[in-house]
Amino acid sequence: MKADELAAYLTARKIPGAEFSATTLAIAEDSNRYPFHGQTIPAIHFTVTDRAKLDTPEMGVELLSALHHLYPTEFQIDKAKTILLNADTLAAIKADKDPREIAAGWAAALKAFKIQRSHELLYESEK
Repeated sequence: MKADELAAYLTARKIPGAEFSATTLAIAEDSNRYPFHGQTIPAIHFTVTDRAKLDTPEMGVELLSALHHLYPTEFQIDKAKTILLNADTLAAIKADKDPREIAAGWAAALKAFKIQRSHELLYESEK
């Protein structure tokens, strides 16, 4: 991964409530034996600029989509199915659909869920 390339790509997407910059991470050399242990690797720093505007599930799809788009052979998108838990979303990312279009596809089901959930809430959250 080229951190500067990925940060620029995500920045160009103008994701509301977030900023991205390239950085590095030092992975500890310890008994956990994490991948890349003892190495310094490229990484992306996410800054939340407005948590009310940030849609974290959509940002997750943006990130997966960016990795798939920029590194189609290196990034193993099929391993993301365990965090996505939605075969249609994974298929849409693989088909290079726009992440905003993917998230818009959730709108009806999300609205229905919020209506159903509202009957169970003890307190209303303030907006």
